[in-house]
Amino acid sequence: GGADVTKLGNRWPKLLDENLGGNTELKWVTGPYSENPDIPINNKINFREIRSPQNIHKIISWANYALCLFGVSFFEVIKQGIPTVVISAKNENKNELNEIRNKKVAIVGKSELDAVIKLKNLMSDKGLASLLSNNSTKITSNCDGSRLVNELSKIIKC
Repeated sequence: GGADVTKLGNRWPKLLDENLGGNTELKWVTGPYSENPDIPINNKINFREIRSPQNIHKIISWANYALCLFGVSFFEVIKQGIPTVVISAKNENKNELNEIRNKKVAIVGKSELDAVIKLKNLMSDKGLASLLSNNSTKITSNCDGSRLVNELSKIIKC
């Protein structure tokens, strides 16, 4: 995210390196107010940091999978149909995440490690990846802002 308020950049790179396959290429997007991620020195996976990108949509379009916090980035990746694992920054948004799980729009991780393990499993399950991609594309199709507000209203039940 823009500021990495939970300091995931200090923990997720190591967890990703320990759990994903050695042929994994990972693009870590560092927000404009975030510290540099703590990328392991002798890493097994190929990390590439992208700092404050001007065109996040282009970077997202290159992705096969995404791992992110629930927030703006999450909606940007599902808009493009990227199979995604999402977690809450501070165990917030439980109703929204339950709805995301129930509608099979994304995989919801329970913790930082659980999310990494779920990402690894997703990366080896093409059927599940396709289902998530199709569902997220359907729910965000023709999204001009007003549709997003309507969908969120259904989830939040305003």
